[in-house]
Amino acid sequence: MDLLKDQSLPNARDLGGFKVGCDLEVSYRQVFRSSAPIQPEHANAIELAGVRTVVDLRTDAERTGRPLVIPQSCKVTHLDILADEPDDAAVSLGQLAAGRPPKSPEGMNPAIMRETMAAGYRTFVLLPGAQNRYATLLRELLDDGSTPTLVHCTAGKDRTGWAVALILLSLGVDYDDVMADYLESASQMAELFDTARARATEHGGDLETLEMALTVLPEYLDSAHNAMKSEYGSLDSYLVEGLKLERDYRDRLQERLLQPTESTMSASPGKVVQ
Repeated sequence: MDLLKDQSLPNARDLGGFKVGCDLEVSYRQVFRSSAPIQPEHANAIELAGVRTVVDLRTDAERTGRPLVIPQSCKVTHLDILADEPDDAAVSLGQLAAGRPPKSPEGMNPAIMRETMAAGYRTFVLLPGAQNRYATLLRELLDDGSTPTLVHCTAGKDRTGWAVALILLSLGVDYDDVMADYLESASQMAELFDTARARATEHGGDLETLEMALTVLPEYLDSAHNAMKSEYGSLDSYLVEGLKLERDYRDRLQERLLQPTESTMSASPGKVVQ
């Protein structure tokens, strides 16, 4: 049973169950992902899952506009992934996250929004401030008492998407399985964005362009993954040279978050049933 996915928190799921090789899998009930928990029922779901640490990847504006509603027992770590993002573009992920309209809305179209999203994912990988904050998240997973950990941004699909990719890849999960988990957000986000879609339709907005920002596409995660490989050559080099993590980081994370496989019956690509 996925203790968060079966509750009311949008885009929530347990990272447990992904296979690593033939005889290991990611441990259940250790790392969760979700959208921002901002309702009392979200706090109830988090408490039921036994979460100890909540890692909030949102901007200050997002946190102010929609404060967290979580159990008092949870430790909160704020890591604004977009804090140092250059703000001279017509539109950026930082602007979209803060609810600010593009500087040149008349020049916006689906193709430009699509490239904006892909460029934002490259920012997650290459911007020094984002590197520092993702490194902090990864280090926290090794701290005694830090898990179970919940990682979220606003929708839980972009900044969280790359965070989860880094965690799963570091654990040795195959990239195709990481992508499958990432793409699951598309269906998970349908209800969360219904209001935005309705508002755009009501005011004559360009729904096709909006969709490029609201959904997840393989090319978005590929953009981050390819930027990592192009700049650093490999995940191991990125963790050490880009994020300044210790060379034995992956070994320590795997020792902490992997367990022997209990079942070989697949529920979804790369994931086993518990």
